Amino acid sequence: DKPKTQLSNELERDEHYQEPIDNRVTTIQKLVRSVKIKDKIVRAIKSQLPPGKFMETYPKALAATKKLQSQTRRLLIARYGPNEPYRVRVSLKFQSTIPDFA
Repeated sequence: DKPKTQLSNELERDEHYQEPIDNRVTTIQKLVRSVKIKDKIVRAIKSQLPPGKFMETYPKALAATKKLQSQTRRLLIARYGPNEPYRVRVSLKFQSTIPDFA
């Protein structure tokens, strides 16, 4: 018999292993919270951009956006598995300042 930690490490490396549902739910909940926090940070940066700065070129915004994207990818993998492409339904809500789509 192998020690429990060695066995669990081997199981985690096995691509067919699925962690117990309780662990996955906890992981997903943590990732959801992390994504929400990172989303708030990105939105705060966007609302406080200095004049003439844009999210796509402002280093602080780029770094925060990259972290949000990374956590979102981890959440997708936790929810749907590692096999891409994913089919995810997204609901977009446009601001009233974009009348063509509002």
